[in-house]
Amino acid sequence: MEYESLKINKNPAAPCGLYCKLCEEWGNNSCHGCKCRCGSCSGEGHHTYCKISQCISKRNLDSCSECNELPCTQLIEFEHDPIWRTHLGAIEHLRRQKKIGTGAWTKEQEEYWKDENRLLNRMFLTEECCLKYNEFQAKLKKTKESK
Repeated sequence: MEYESLKINKNPAAPCGLYCKLCEEWGNNSCHGCKCRCGSCSGEGHHTYCKISQCISKRNLDSCSECNELPCTQLIEFEHDPIWRTHLGAIEHLRRQKKIGTGAWTKEQEEYWKDENRLLNRMFLTEECCLKYNEFQAKLKKTKESK
């Protein structure tokens, strides 16, 4: 058990530029962030299946903010995903991290998101994205079944 606690890396700055504390999984403690390898949260799944996480691992980077190719095509597509509009701003977040450092950026985010109106708007947007994603998955499943 002590070994597992050493692998927990609760970091709200995702490698892609997202601020993890806005995610419901962070709030209910079912995710410690993409860099966590505790094995008991969804952070491991993000790391395993996320192409951005795989890319920074291959390049031995902590974040896309450290990459000389920022912004790459993969990151641009991630930011402008028509379903996950919550990704908008990720590239600017990474540029800001590069300029002031990830720790200072995280503090800025904490301060910014203290405003309840911003949080309510973000919660609505996140819920809307989840509904669209679920609809997309249902249509995709139906299409596959009809073939």
